[in-house]
Amino acid sequence: MIREGRGFSGHERNCTFLNLAGQDQRFANVSSATSLDFDDDGRSVASIDWDSDGDLDIWVTNRTGPAVRYLRNDTPSTHPSLSFDLRGTTANRNAVGARVELYQGKNGTTRRIKSVRAGHGHLAQSSLHVPFGLGTAGPASHVIVKWPGGSAEKFPLPATGTQFQLVQGSGFAAPVAPRPAVPVLTPSTVTPPEESDAGRIVLLRPAPVPDLVVTTASGETTALAPISPTPAKPLLINLWATWCAPCLKEMTEWTSAQDRLKAAGLDIVSISVDDQTDPAARLAAVTATLAKIGYPFRTAFPDENLIARLESLQRSFIGRQSALPVPSSFLIDSRGRLAVIYRGPVAVDQLLADLTLLDQPLDKILTGAVPFPGRWLGQPKPTEARSVAIKFLNRGLIGEAETYVRRLSAWQSAHPGVFSGQERSDLQNYLGAVLYDQNKFQEALTAWNEYIQQVPGDRATLIDMARAWTALKQPVEAAAALRQALRMKRDDVDLLAQLGRSLMAAGDPSGFREAASLFREAMELQPSRVLRFELAQALGLSGRCQEAIAELRAILTATPGWPPATNNLAWLLATGPDASLRDGPEAVRLATSVRNPEIIFTLGTLSAAYAEAGQFDDALQTIREAIAIEQARPTSEYLKDFQTMQASYEARQPHRDPRLAGGQGS
Repeated sequence: MIREGRGFSGHERNCTFLNLAGQDQRFANVSSATSLDFDDDGRSVASIDWDSDGDLDIWVTNRTGPAVRYLRNDTPSTHPSLSFDLRGTTANRNAVGARVELYQGKNGTTRRIKSVRAGHGHLAQSSLHVPFGLGTAGPASHVIVKWPGGSAEKFPLPATGTQFQLVQGSGFAAPVAPRPAVPVLTPSTVTPPEESDAGRIVLLRPAPVPDLVVTTASGETTALAPISPTPAKPLLINLWATWCAPCLKEMTEWTSAQDRLKAAGLDIVSISVDDQTDPAARLAAVTATLAKIGYPFRTAFPDENLIARLESLQRSFIGRQSALPVPSSFLIDSRGRLAVIYRGPVAVDQLLADLTLLDQPLDKILTGAVPFPGRWLGQPKPTEARSVAIKFLNRGLIGEAETYVRRLSAWQSAHPGVFSGQERSDLQNYLGAVLYDQNKFQEALTAWNEYIQQVPGDRATLIDMARAWTALKQPVEAAAALRQALRMKRDDVDLLAQLGRSLMAAGDPSGFREAASLFREAMELQPSRVLRFELAQALGLSGRCQEAIAELRAILTATPGWPPATNNLAWLLATGPDASLRDGPEAVRLATSVRNPEIIFTLGTLSAAYAEAGQFDDALQTIREAIAIEQARPTSEYLKDFQTMQASYEARQPHRDPRLAGGQGS
């Protein structure tokens, strides 16, 4: 939300509520009366007697400016106050959690209670001193402290003094001298700046510019600012329109200062963003406007992707996301890298000053980037240029994202001292993701392999590699990547299941046995019908048909009639190798209930059930129907198996699935 230019609270004013202390327990909104209703984006508030005058002052922090407000309490009062600083000996030193009971009035009949707390609201810590306003109840006689741990201790109070320290176990309220006066702070008036989309964004690390193609007035196409190891002139790419008054004013100023700009070595190309529905009218309007100004710099028109690419480029380096205003300009250094973005008009003097920042070290760029003096507590981290590729990807420009990442990778390789090894390896990881999104699985694996050599413990990338191997129908390689990932975190249900599926797809009998173990392990972590079904498949293919049948029956007990489990149970009862487990009539009943010509293998199951029950004519009729459907399809998955089954039925032999032997028997 903030990146889209909005705040969490907008311009909601701060609120202050007064406890009315009545039986109805209501609060009154006294925000305006207390003058605390600032139009700030407030975040934290802490109270403390900052000026030691007996009342509480307030410090407030805001998400936006002013970052901090000190609100001094100058409310006049004739009532005294007391403040207690607690020190634990057997309890924690600051006595956090202690409860302080203050007794006032005749015979100490009025009791007030407060506690020592750590943390006050959001990101705030008020003073640990416990303040009491005495009001009209009379002088205080003593306090009772209930320390953390349960012990209670009484502290008689002297007749004089306002600040006391209470040390656990002493029973004595020691007077404390007020701390030295703090410097007098002069109130200031904060004038918020006018909101504007204009801005100057200096990149702390210049970033390669994507492909930018323009068309000249004569109709020729040309590329702007290709990244190059050979220095050329700095280039300013400017977006303007004939109807834009600030654009024309800016271009007029540049025209007047053309000698200074050219002497500084700056090349300018102004790109018209006027309406393109009538190219002839647009060309006439642009030509007339430029002639009136006497504009001395290059001009052009954008190709269909240029504005979208510049839009993605500027959004990559600003926090508050909004569309490019007109005019906007991009300062490109002599090597084809973006150095400064200007949202709105840019003055000649600013352009000339920014030209001196090009190719400078980070400390010089920092000094020139900030419009006011100051000291940096820590050096800010430059925005990574791969954010440009991310923006391309978010806008559906996947090809542009790949091209940009490859360009950035080449730039990083040519300048190893500028980029950390982590940045270079992260870029390879991202390149793999971009390639994967384009179904370039082998290229993605090449990029990921390079990354994983540098960061062998990246579990997420190993999982991505397994997905790519699976897409390439190479389950053995997928299983190897998944095993590596599982070694880092075993209790991952999805990963256990993925490895099981990869082993099933590999077709190795030993893999079926391991897959069964994996599905069972996943089931123990998170039982599900699908995992139990896959477990039954793995058990059957590893020769453990009795266990497979038990799992399928368990599924059908919980969800009667579920077609996948019903079909597979019928298949096991009809085609399994163990005669004691086969049951032709039950197989026929089950297979008949899920018969569906659109799901072709259900016909194969039904034919096998008929054959096991001795109904070979029904088996032949059903398998011939399945063969006819399969032959009419563009691609055939089951035709060869169906023809083998037909031959068995013609010989009055039931079908036996050799895969169910599993090398172990049942």
